[in-house]
Amino acid sequence: MRSRIISAALLVLILLPIIENCNPHEHESEKEVSFLSGLLSSAKNLSSTHTHSVSAQDVISGMSAQSNWAWCHKCNGLFYRGADQPNSICPRDNKPHEAILSGNYVIPYLSNGQPTPSGYQDHWHWCRNCQAIWYDSPGAPNVCPNGGTHNATGSASYVLGLTSTSPNSQQDGWRWCNQCGALHYGPYVSQSMCPATHGNHSTSGSGNYYVDFQPNQMITMNQMELALSVETSSGGYTGGFSAAGQILAQSIYPAPTNPIPYYPQNLGVQGIKIANAPDRGLSYIAYSKGNIIRFASAQRNQITPGNFPKTDLPASNFTFSTLSSFGFVYFKGNFYLNYSDTQGNQAIYRSSDCISWTYLTSYSGAGAYNYTLSAVVTGAGSAAEKIWATFAGPGLNGVRIRTSTDGSNWNSSYYYYDNNGGDASSAQLAALSNGETILAFMRGGVGSVPLQYVTSVSGTFPNYTSNIFPNSPSSNVFREIDIVSTGTSSDVFLTYIDSGSQSTAYLKRYNLQNGTELQSTTYTAPSGGVFQKPSVNLIPIF
Repeated sequence: MRSRIISAALLVLILLPIIENCNPHEHESEKEVSFLSGLLSSAKNLSSTHTHSVSAQDVISGMSAQSNWAWCHKCNGLFYRGADQPNSICPRDNKPHEAILSGNYVIPYLSNGQPTPSGYQDHWHWCRNCQAIWYDSPGAPNVCPNGGTHNATGSASYVLGLTSTSPNSQQDGWRWCNQCGALHYGPYVSQSMCPATHGNHSTSGSGNYYVDFQPNQMITMNQMELALSVETSSGGYTGGFSAAGQILAQSIYPAPTNPIPYYPQNLGVQGIKIANAPDRGLSYIAYSKGNIIRFASAQRNQITPGNFPKTDLPASNFTFSTLSSFGFVYFKGNFYLNYSDTQGNQAIYRSSDCISWTYLTSYSGAGAYNYTLSAVVTGAGSAAEKIWATFAGPGLNGVRIRTSTDGSNWNSSYYYYDNNGGDASSAQLAALSNGETILAFMRGGVGSVPLQYVTSVSGTFPNYTSNIFPNSPSSNVFREIDIVSTGTSSDVFLTYIDSGSQSTAYLKRYNLQNGTELQSTTYTAPSGGVFQKPSVNLIPIF
């Protein structure tokens, strides 16, 4: 088992497992769809061991095999992650197992009175009470984390290979625990948890088992780029595109290098937004440098982890001077910039090439330079496609919203936080696939303020309603936040700066439908630097 080297990269792949409907135990009639969940772990990536895969049916002639088995990073055991992981119990915390960092494991099983093939051991069963696989033989250890002993009701007769070297896509190093009977990964035994002793699993007396491992059973869905800017203590700026790792369903691996690395070509970059143009095969970048918004493009098919070959575009016909965050999107063949100048004058501009821009409309209430602006598109490519633009800042006890279905005619609305007044220091939108949006904001006087959100209903944000993000994150009122979703409120990314340390920032992943925090990643600034404008962007595959 070898870990993936953590490198300073630009992009994060969002991947979903291909789920096979091959279930010999009692969930046979269900179509399995499973998403990985839980907090980010520092454990090594078990999905990085092999770069190719051979199906278990090909490896073991004449035997069937079942996929959707996964390694739990909390207890180090192998468990079945079928529909909603029914009764999944991890001995680490008595909560469901977590498949973070795991590949898709496949275990063969016997059927129709098949004899056990040479080199394999039978008597392995699935436990309906905890979802683990354990060695079921008279007199053998048998302790279930769900209480009592493991229960093999409904289980197939699984077999595991025993060998000193593992063939092809097989992963060896798996061990039987002589305290509880469960299968666990031997090289990480020091990270394991045994339900029998509440200490580590044991490897004593165990053979070397191998399991078919399919890390490539994934579909590339999305790429996510996380960008943070850093303002140095001397008043200069340094920053740029800074992220690393892959997202496997709901887990990021590897974690970005800490402290965040910054690159010479991005010297002076303060804030970044990415607009994706699938019909052009390009992603376009708007970034603030020296308080001027500039534009670049990147060939979509050349974007890979660690490589963002952006090409700066010629200077635009407008000089977009700003001290604020801004919104930048691609909508119905044109680019839209939601922007505030250094005097607080806000306006929306449109361009077909990010070079020649046309003024469209402005907001009222100018006069403060530190407004925060955002823009998103919902229903992209459909008849219901709509652009949303917002701004918030000092003197406003809410957020102004503009929407349009054609980019020329705009509707205005206002979301009020509460009837007691109060300013918002940052407010950002995230688009949902159902045509609605999430508005994340922080508000209050000075110092530490809570981060809140509200979800639109039929295109409107209900006034005087808001929710606190899970685990009540907070930030400094003078810093900014950003939010993005993969299309559902059950998968939302929020990035913000620590309320007590301006050199520390976070990327949080939430399921807002059930109010849980799925992940938390911390970033620190290079020595002498402080964070100012964090941003998070999704770059779809096209």
